[in-house]
Amino acid sequence: MAVKGKTGVVEGTDYRGVRVLSALEPIPDSNWFMIAKVDVEEALGSWRHFSLFILGSIFGLVLAAIMVAAMIRQYELKKHYRAQMRAERARRRSETRFRTTLMSVGDGVIATDANGAIEFLNPVAEALTGWTQKEGRQKPLEEVFRIVNEETREIVENPVRRVVREGNVVGLANHTLLIDRGGEEHPIADSGAPIRNEEGEITGVVLVFRDQSEERRHQA
Repeated sequence: MAVKGKTGVVEGTDYRGVRVLSALEPIPDSNWFMIAKVDVEEALGSWRHFSLFILGSIFGLVLAAIMVAAMIRQYELKKHYRAQMRAERARRRSETRFRTTLMSVGDGVIATDANGAIEFLNPVAEALTGWTQKEGRQKPLEEVFRIVNEETREIVENPVRRVVREGNVVGLANHTLLIDRGGEEHPIADSGAPIRNEEGEITGVVLVFRDQSEERRHQA
């Protein structure tokens, strides 16, 4: 390289046929050159190690970030599921209390879905209609809760349809008779109210009615 007049850091091949990096600097006031050389493999080896270290560190950080994100996600999911479980337990407790209340009230109670299919009858409703909860469940309301006008004997409109149509609490007209499964007639007073979900949509109807036979006997 010195013969060719090159100075500074250059890359070449030495007498061993090995690629080397050489630093050539002339010695002032002479024809001599100061030459220092190092094998390219050796010179770049430390850089390769450093590069591998950097890459390994980056990979490790990325992997750690993924693991942390996964742990956070798992924690959030667990927290969400725990909240859901608490809400579900609270809902079941509320339903149990509500059902217990309905089972113990002195009036007949029938709950239906929005289409009028029966979902629940309390013991008083069972006694007045002649249908048990098991027998009446999922049957159309008209089949279990048969009501007619006492004076005209005309069939009274299904109260579920009225509640769904009007979206409010509705009451039966006076002189309404409930005809039970055995054909016996019971004068009743009745009201129906919508059951709404969290979005305010009507998902069902609850009917509350009572037998007025005793009241009429006292009035007679």
